[in-house]
Amino acid sequence: MSDTILDRFFAVERAKYGKADYYFKPEPVVSRIRAFYARPFCPAYIQTYSTSMYPDTFFASKKKDNPQSCVETEFHENVHKWDRWKQGIKFTLKYIWPHWMGIPFVVGAVVLGGLWSLVALGCLLVLAHAGLAALAVSAGSREDGMPSRGATIAFYILVGIGFLGLLAVNIWFARWWALLWVGALLFFSPWPFKPIWRRDAELRGYTMTLYRIWLKYKAQLNEDWWCRTIERYVKTFSGPNYFFMELNKDYVRKELRFQIDRFRHNEASFLENWQWATRPIKDVELSKEEAEPFRMAKKFMVVEGMF
Repeated sequence: MSDTILDRFFAVERAKYGKADYYFKPEPVVSRIRAFYARPFCPAYIQTYSTSMYPDTFFASKKKDNPQSCVETEFHENVHKWDRWKQGIKFTLKYIWPHWMGIPFVVGAVVLGGLWSLVALGCLLVLAHAGLAALAVSAGSREDGMPSRGATIAFYILVGIGFLGLLAVNIWFARWWALLWVGALLFFSPWPFKPIWRRDAELRGYTMTLYRIWLKYKAQLNEDWWCRTIERYVKTFSGPNYFFMELNKDYVRKELRFQIDRFRHNEASFLENWQWATRPIKDVELSKEEAEPFRMAKKFMVVEGMF
């Protein structure tokens, strides 16, 4: 068994959560499946993005030979794992809200729309998977692993045709029940309902990333660096990689700046309890617990001499 710095941090996680393991994309198969469906919004899912599925982590392929980089990424993922450990399945449901709310609308539309509604849905799924396959083939033929612009446009055209056809069939055969598909679209699309819990979970995760960098480099990071980094994260939060989870860029800037100021100017308070810039502490004991993954990261970095 290997004994890299990454293995040692996972030993810390296992002591906390009971179990935890790590893999490198595109293995195992679940990573390939997720990459297939994530490609329209996060084409670099395999190469660049690491993902946690409690209690395990699937690291980006580019990190395979770099345990140091992996453990630094794992500090971020451990925030999500800690939240999942404390909240249970509720955390998962909150993270993927509101999209799972569209499922009852789909089921209702198919049941009430009858056979032709089911056929139209099948056609939509076939067209969507044809578009996904085009993205996968295009990505596989390029050195950077990114699908071409033409393949991306083809995907959206196929999905658009499929959905318009689905609506037309349901309006013709199911009449007013066709409106259920509009409800499904509202919950599956990124804009009508803001995924506030996913946004907050990632704000905690990216705060960890910033805190870890600050611990390691401190005086080397000037104000210009902090501003540029915040803007990069703002784009991440408002872009497709996290399915446009927060379009209010000022909100993200305010929260990140608040956390940065906390650990830069009053680290003891930052490690004592978790706070938000935009809302007061309602549960003092909970806020102390929510700071635990940050304490875990610092303690490990001290023991390992990482700064």
